[in-house]
Amino acid sequence: KQEYAENGQIVAALIGDEVTIKRYKYTEQGVLLLPENPAYDPIYLTDAGQERPILGIMVGLLRKI
Repeated sequence: KQEYAENGQIVAALIGDEVTIKRYKYTEQGVLLLPENPAYDPIYLTDAGQERPILGIMVGLLRKI
């Protein structure tokens, strides 16, 4: 669990009442959440009311085969 991220990290972000997993990028205009799947669009967070959307960063992935 962590409320901040560095550019390029994969984060869990709270958007409204939903959580999404995206790559984090900070810009001068606001925060950009980039999907790894090209079928989805980036999410721009420019609203000052959405100050802390980051719930945590991804540090690993475990898959059961």
